[in-house]
Amino acid sequence: MKSYLISQEGLRGERVFPVESRVTIGRAPENDIHLTEPSVSRQHAVVYLSEGKPIVEDLESSNGTFVNEEQVKKAVLKSGDALRVGKVTLRFLQEEVVKKQIDIKDTQVFELTDIASTSDEETLPLRSRRVVGTISKIPVFSSLGEEGLEQLCKGARLVVFDKGKTIIRHGDWANCLFVILDGKVRIFTYDHQGKDVTLRFLSENHFFGESSFITGRPSTALVQAAEETLLCKLDFEAIRGIIQEFPIVKGILEQYHRERDKEAQGKKKAAGFEQRGHPRYELRFAVNFSISPGSIVSARFQGKTFKAVSSDISNAGVRIKAKDRILLDLPVGCDLRLEITFPKLSEPIRCIGTLRHIIEAKEVKGTIYLGIEFSEILAEDRKKLEHFLYTSPTTRIKNS
Repeated sequence: MKSYLISQEGLRGERVFPVESRVTIGRAPENDIHLTEPSVSRQHAVVYLSEGKPIVEDLESSNGTFVNEEQVKKAVLKSGDALRVGKVTLRFLQEEVVKKQIDIKDTQVFELTDIASTSDEETLPLRSRRVVGTISKIPVFSSLGEEGLEQLCKGARLVVFDKGKTIIRHGDWANCLFVILDGKVRIFTYDHQGKDVTLRFLSENHFFGESSFITGRPSTALVQAAEETLLCKLDFEAIRGIIQEFPIVKGILEQYHRERDKEAQGKKKAAGFEQRGHPRYELRFAVNFSISPGSIVSARFQGKTFKAVSSDISNAGVRIKAKDRILLDLPVGCDLRLEITFPKLSEPIRCIGTLRHIIEAKEVKGTIYLGIEFSEILAEDRKKLEHFLYTSPTTRIKNS
């Protein structure tokens, strides 16, 4: 029986945490499940297995731990239970272990052994031989030879993504190249109406993630597992080392990037990206936001919630203003978790947005404007947003 805790933010690419032995939950960064919500204590609760039974135990938290809205000090969890810590709800699920096509534990990450330490192919771990064999078939690395391949694969890792799980999000700063060993991924983006547009599918023996390596910019598309997928992650530092010895590798990567970018731009144009506008509306709403845990930012931003108001908004993004100068140090491209409170809606709309620009207002000292592009939002919340924008009599259209 496999046990999982699943985040309940309701966003695409929801986070899944396997419960294999002991999982700590809290606001402190060292927790296995790091939550930035202020109502969560630094060390809030722990979930662990005892004689095969999943147990949740409160760690003297300030706001308590609840199972199905009943406060507990310690309790046995059952599949489907709602576990609430502070104001954050996680869902506990269990499933029978079924042998799948990929003979590796779903949530496990493997460090490959140092394959340069032996020349006896039969004694190499099967996974290591598989990785080297697969990478040698990819044109970009086919000229490396045995020694170069071994060097490239020293720091490689294997990881499995379940069907539908997000591998790269819009705005992510990638630090590795992914090689597909088994399975299939879909690369896509969203148009101005919030509909996803497939750019391409990639399957076994293909790679992705080269865009960030070539451009040095965050991802402009999303990548999800179209089916259960086994990937090999090759660190960018290892690739840079290879390029020093084999400069041709960079040229081939650049060629792949150009061809894929040209194809993607063609599909975006066909979908109407360049013709379709998205009107912006001058509306004032309360907006609370925090830095997404996956973003690489200074420690002073972690666990902090900022208050702001919208300046203008569309179905593609929002411009907000705040009065905290610390925001000037946020890195463009980082992800923000947003809560936008609309009149007449009982619950705020929650989404993830990518920070696109930061401007310090000249006319009002201390006012900071943040331009944010929506990157992940529930379909039902997008419908609420569009309905409000297009039907509210108080909206005033700006030039977009």
